[in-house]
Amino acid sequence: METLGRIMRGANAVNGRHVMASAVINGVYHELFMIKTFEGTVEKSDTVINAIGSNWSQHKGGVLNGSLSITAYYGSPIFKEIMEEYANTGIDTYFDLTVTNNDPGTEQGAQTVTFHDCNLNNIQPAKVDVDSDALEEDISLSFCNWTFTGKFTDLSLA
Repeated sequence: METLGRIMRGANAVNGRHVMASAVINGVYHELFMIKTFEGTVEKSDTVINAIGSNWSQHKGGVLNGSLSITAYYGSPIFKEIMEEYANTGIDTYFDLTVTNNDPGTEQGAQTVTFHDCNLNNIQPAKVDVDSDALEEDISLSFCNWTFTGKFTDLSLA
């Protein structure tokens, strides 16, 4: 049977459990072991440019907007304390948050991303759910930039 080219080996799918997440908040290192899911998103807003002589709209790159979405097991005071300080003093806290994916079962190696100037947008100060064996909370943040301090190996080049 002829193949159309290389295919991804199932063993190279990155296992989502092999992750380390941490934040440096006010100079203090915190391991974020309570995180269940984490997603960082960068959205670019384009400006539509219309030109005479063309029926096509063109696009010009605009500003970037970074957002983070976290689902965590409920109980850690870290983010609640930051929001409480803002509520009581008006002083906002910005911090760096780092996530490393490192599944030893893949050929891709590790990838580490640091999100800079993270700022809380949404927390849940209290939560009750009589039907839950493990309470969870959703946390949303914004960020202003990110850097890779390690990238996955591009297996398509190997």
